[in-house]
Amino acid sequence: MIMLVRRLFSTKATFGGDSSAVYERIFKLGSPVWSSFVDLAVKGCPHSVETPRQILDVASGPGEPGLSIARRMPDAQVTITDVEESMMKLAQIRCSGVDNVKCEVASAIHLSQFADNSFDLVTCNFGLMFFPDQVGALREMKRVLRPGCELLISHWHEMALPRLSKRILAACEIDQALPADPESLAKVGATEDLLSAAGFDVAEAVQRTLPFTFTHADNAYEAATLIIRTILADNHAEEKARRFFDESIIISADDSKGSDSSTFLLQNKDDNTLTLHPTSSYIITVAIKPPF
Repeated sequence: MIMLVRRLFSTKATFGGDSSAVYERIFKLGSPVWSSFVDLAVKGCPHSVETPRQILDVASGPGEPGLSIARRMPDAQVTITDVEESMMKLAQIRCSGVDNVKCEVASAIHLSQFADNSFDLVTCNFGLMFFPDQVGALREMKRVLRPGCELLISHWHEMALPRLSKRILAACEIDQALPADPESLAKVGATEDLLSAAGFDVAEAVQRTLPFTFTHADNAYEAATLIIRTILADNHAEEKARRFFDESIIISADDSKGSDSSTFLLQNKDDNTLTLHPTSSYIITVAIKPPF
């Protein structure tokens, strides 16, 4: 989510700079995902050869799921990393007072500061789809893993926010593709193929749903347009985009059956919260570095 950026993407996903605080607000919507990572880590990584003691979290953004894992596993040492320095500054603030975690700026593609076979567990939450060299990044994660140990990696199976972004661009008559596609690994077998190409053995995949509910229309608009802010600004379309969002994307329960789109924000009559439809879902894949 779990997806943002400073100058929101020219040609690649960048998650830093002035948008870091915005990212953190939206990032918090993903807390159920962190819990899923923690559950898999805490249960002892049953496919692994040992209980994790040295854990690396790659592309952590403001520090998850690494921070949640560190809190639940006080005997483990967790290293949180992200390529963006601004994200690591946020992570350091969030990790204040947690003794078994440290934050380092590091690229998933070049984990050069970490030695071979130095971690018992590697995690990567919603990062793989944005890496310019996906197999290369996975090979780096495998390199730093000890033989027989696990990688926990998530990707979106269905993510509706980018579909809202596409609707907004179409309404503004902007014929331009999204600069990043969170659903790029949604095709069945896509992540498994990348893992196999990197030399991992795939053990299992766990699918979960993740509802998105916003307390205010401004927050929902911020999330729906984060990856297209630069595009809207370049086309002087911000006002038109917001008007379309308020008039066509937010609908009441009474109007939902008549909606001309399958992707919308449903307004709750009782508290005016907005729930994204369809419900998003994600998959955490468990992969193992071969023991020899």
